[in-house]
Amino acid sequence: MCDVAARLWRPVGPDVDLPTGADKAHESSDLLPRLWEETGRACSVATVEDARACLERRRRAHDDRHAVLVHGDVHGLNVLQAADGTYKLIDPDGLRAEPAYDLGTIIRCNPDTGDDLHARARRLAAHTGVDATAIWEWATIHRVISGLYSRQVGFQPFGDLLLAEADRLTG
Repeated sequence: MCDVAARLWRPVGPDVDLPTGADKAHESSDLLPRLWEETGRACSVATVEDARACLERRRRAHDDRHAVLVHGDVHGLNVLQAADGTYKLIDPDGLRAEPAYDLGTIIRCNPDTGDDLHARARRLAAHTGVDATAIWEWATIHRVISGLYSRQVGFQPFGDLLLAEADRLTG
């Protein structure tokens, strides 16, 4: 998933009409407390506060000079193998953001695999040259928002798995 996402990344200027990583962080900052309340506070206060802090740091970190086109939703169901054996991404959300946005989504997924998510962030950072902290913070954001949203729409057990992992990692 990492390599197929990285093939997409290319510089994109502020004249391209796509939301930015900062826009997404701001939107998620508004969405997070609402989803948390609507799901009956399905995760700990500490987890929500951690995600909010990550959102603020990623919002402030956005820099149009270093933004690239990112897919925005890289996960196993959006990566398909073509007849020639290569992999393609489908269902893009398309953003002007730091590459860590896509890598964070990769770490968000599959919370029941039992691997060390911090180690996975470090491996992705080493493989791509992307900052491990930025990857981790986007992963935290995606994990909590996706967990709450999945719980709200009844996409279970995925939502509860994400939130349990988020609570474990926050604790």
